[in-house]
Amino acid sequence: MTIEQLEHIACVARTGSISRAAAELHMSQPALSRSIRRLEDELGCGLLRRTANRSALTEAGCIAADYADDLLRTYRRMRDALASLETRRRTLRIGTCAPAPLWRVTQLVVEAAPGTIVASESLDEQHLRRALMENTLDAAIMLNPLALPGFISQPIMTESLSALLPRTHPLASKQTLRFCDIDGETFLIYTNIGFWRSIVERELPHATFLWQEDRSMFEILLSTSDALAFSTEAATPYTSHQTENVARVAVPLSDASARATFYLVYRTDGQGKGSELIERVLPRLSR
Repeated sequence: MTIEQLEHIACVARTGSISRAAAELHMSQPALSRSIRRLEDELGCGLLRRTANRSALTEAGCIAADYADDLLRTYRRMRDALASLETRRRTLRIGTCAPAPLWRVTQLVVEAAPGTIVASESLDEQHLRRALMENTLDAAIMLNPLALPGFISQPIMTESLSALLPRTHPLASKQTLRFCDIDGETFLIYTNIGFWRSIVERELPHATFLWQEDRSMFEILLSTSDALAFSTEAATPYTSHQTENVARVAVPLSDASARATFYLVYRTDGQGKGSELIERVLPRLSR
């Protein structure tokens, strides 16, 4: 007995005839009839009552079709469960407090293990720690190491913030700036910048922020607006952004709060997964 034979008898019961079942199954009527006959031979009873003009399920055929439906539903649930298991095995769950280090980690993970799915979410430090402890994340990109048994915290990169100014701005010629130099200005900011959002809001209490959730719209506005923006060395599209109308220059911010070191934190106590893959990419992350 095969899955195909179960599908064949179930389809005959559902459509009410060999001809309609054959059409739905995209097979010829003789081929479908032969499949049903083989199933009859295996079960030792007639499933179809055949006449010159039509075929109909016997009482045994109706019983067989009901069981075939049950078996097919169980088979599909099994296939779905196995597919989900395979997806989970290929998925590395990473939480992050900022986008730039996630881009780098994702690229290296995919290069090291093609086919790996990186499922990411942006969380604050408190929720990242909780997710690691509860094993709902395989790794987290954090601002502080997690000094607990069973975890490793590896520094992976440092990111520094720059002010992205129109080249005609009075401060554009400066070698460095401080937050206080640009407080009170208007800034165009892409919303998904992680923890940097709290930094700029705290350090620039008198600034006006124009938050943009849509990345494409942010890029369009950045090319046409004279509002200031922010960039990091990891955000090449921002720092190199120039158009015919607006040319921008990135001026580094010298404040200590404008510089962040990121740690990749993961489990080594056997309760999590992905540590082997993470350790394969760590040497490249630390370069």
